[in-house]
Amino acid sequence: MRVSIGTPSESDRESKTTSHSTYIKSDNEAAYQPLLNLAASVNSVCLEEYSKQLDDLWSTPNIEITRVRKQLADIKNKVDLIDQRLNSLLNDSIGPISIRGNVIKMYVSRIGHLEFRKEAESNYEIINMLLESISQILETAECPPGDSTTISTNKLLQLNVLKDGDRASAVVGAMIAIELRRLHVEQLVRKDRKRRNKTLLLVSTYILVIAICIIILPLLTTIFPKVSDISFLGFIKGFNVVNSTESLSSQPIHLLGIPAAVIIWSFIGSFAATIHRFNRRSVYYFDDAIKWMITRHVQGIVLSSAFYLILTSGLFLPSSGDSQSLIKDKVILVLSFLIGFSDRFVDSVFNTLIERYSGKSKSPEPKSNLCDRDSE
Repeated sequence: MRVSIGTPSESDRESKTTSHSTYIKSDNEAAYQPLLNLAASVNSVCLEEYSKQLDDLWSTPNIEITRVRKQLADIKNKVDLIDQRLNSLLNDSIGPISIRGNVIKMYVSRIGHLEFRKEAESNYEIINMLLESISQILETAECPPGDSTTISTNKLLQLNVLKDGDRASAVVGAMIAIELRRLHVEQLVRKDRKRRNKTLLLVSTYILVIAICIIILPLLTTIFPKVSDISFLGFIKGFNVVNSTESLSSQPIHLLGIPAAVIIWSFIGSFAATIHRFNRRSVYYFDDAIKWMITRHVQGIVLSSAFYLILTSGLFLPSSGDSQSLIKDKVILVLSFLIGFSDRFVDSVFNTLIERYSGKSKSPEPKSNLCDRDSE
């Protein structure tokens, strides 16, 4: 909607028209509608009503000049009041907007996850450009060198809503864009915190459950030996194979033919690698936490099972007696732990086997990023 405060045309004075009469557009015509969005207390219906009253006055012939002047003066005063309120709202809004850059900068510094931080930084840069454009429109003092995050207010802002309609609309549009991007950055901060809390809860639960299984339950079986007789706690016996005279080969899992102790100790090695990685990295770098908490253990168990078959085939540790058999069992458990713990150890062992039985030296692989590995 547009409002004109110019003078009526001569034809409008002489002929009766409806409330939608045409006017001669003056230089003071202003698009004020965007500013009304900032002021909930100012209703555009008021100015529409005043426009209709002006139409009626200009289209009514033979009316007393004194009465017309009085009514026009009354309308002018009301329009001036709205104009002052709009100007006040606009200038009062510029102050809070001028510090949005510093606020967004603080929000960005609180974001830890890389993808959220990059998105917030791009919004921060756009907000700085919008603040700079507002500063140029308002013709205020120049911003300090290297700092475009605030609008300088050294000079009194002289921006009239009706007289400077285009500039006012541009300023309001930039302010709305800044607020929308600020809200978006705040959403990113909330998402970042939500993901962080979710990851911490997931990792803490995982560590607690595994610690109960491999630390607390074995201790209970030591204090209360009858606990291990419970059917679903039978796996705990695998922890005691090191101190037992019973060989690993006498405790296989029937389906796989792999001793339970090998699987358990490879699982412990994988768990140790996961804990070591979580201690080295910030929670914001736990994007692959699921991989480490699930697939890491599967990898350790599979590779340890395969390595057990290689060892028991007599390739490295031939057995010729009970004493050597027990020594071999302890070595197998240590190797199972190392295979679950270190990728580099697994690579070196299997590369040695490949070179030994293929007769060819495997080409060296490029070094992977240490951040993507465990303790190695």
